[in-house]
Order: sequence, then structure tokens, then C-alpha cells
Amino acid sequence: MCTTSPGLRAVSRPLQTGFTLVEVLVGALLALVLFALMFPVWERLQQIAGDDTEHAVAVTQTRVVVARFERDMRCASAVDTAGAECRVVLDAAPSRLVLLSRPGREAAPELIEWEIAGSSLMRRRGPWPGSVPGDFPKNLFTDHKTMLEGVAAASFFYDGTGFSGVSRVPAERAGDVRRVTLSLRLQPGGDRARPVPLRAHAAVAR
Repeated sequence: MCTTSPGLRAVSRPLQTGFTLVEVLVGALLALVLFALMFPVWERLQQIAGDDTEHAVAVTQTRVVVARFERDMRCASAVDTAGAECRVVLDAAPSRLVLLSRPGREAAPELIEWEIAGSSLMRRRGPWPGSVPGDFPKNLFTDHKTMLEGVAAASFFYDGTGFSGVSRVPAERAGDVRRVTLSLRLQPGGDRARPVPLRAHAAVAR
């Protein structure tokens, strides 16, 4: 028979649950280290995704520009007036192309200007003044649109009777231009982004 001595007491220890402070601190430190290691990877993935989006938008924009440029060239038309001298191309410079255009059979003739202005590609439209002006100031045009931004290394090139691939045609020979090439490189997100090349060829309508 077992007996308990009156001078001895049974002591019960409570069951320990949860984490100690040291364990919590160690876990927090490990989580912080993992976050510090993964953050650059996550940031890089976000940058790649953003660059891909910018590149896709830039590609779409260049396709729109090519379609618009080719349409303008198809609509180029010499107006049967003494002032127009039956010239379709009125100015053929490295950074500017001015056309005489008739967008529809019954439409009034108009001036179309494509210009590389700094890092932008501009398209301007205005009414035909009735004769070839000596210059083409901006107040000749009533509609001004920025077609592309972030343009680099851009130029127009011209092919025609007696010349090929030139970037400038004298005013007296602008009427001889038969084909125009717009060549440029688009940097949608600055130097870090993938460039988008654009090279549009279009024959001059007559």
C-alpha cells in the first residue's frame, strides 16, 4: 500500500505552449532576410513586365503611324492649278515632308506636313492656300497631332528621277520625288527599353 508522506506535496507544472521571445525574434529575422533576398527579384520582374507593356504599345503606335503615312502618300494629288505647278511633293527635307493632298474625290485640296521635331513625330494638316508658298510656317496648318514620342535617329529619304536614297531634295526638284522612306528608331521608355525600329516606304501618288 502506497502512502504519501504528510510533509511532501505533489507539484504539477503547467504545459508550455506558443513561442518564446527568442523564437519569435529568430523567425522575424529569417523572414526579413528572405524578403531582402526576394525583393530585387520581384522588382526586376515588375520592371520587365512594364518594359514589355511599353514595347507592345510602341509597336502598335508604329503600325498606326505607318498606315497613316502610307495613306497620306496614296492621297497625294497634284491640283490642276498654275500655282501648284502639278507638284505633289512641295518640300523634301531630312526632317520634314510637305505634300499636296486631296483626301477624297470631292474634297478640297489640303497641305499635309510630316515633321521630325526633336524627339516627336508630328503630322500637320491645313487648307491649300491656292499656290505654293515660299515657306511652310506653322500657321499654315490648322490641325497639329503628335504621332509618336521618344523618337531617335529619324530621317526621311527620297527616291526619284536621277537620285536615290537622298535625305534632301532641292525645291526645284521636289516634284521629281517618286518614293519616300520614313526611317526612325523609337525608344518608348528611354535608353533602358528595347528600341522599336520603324521603316515605312510609300510611293508618291500622281
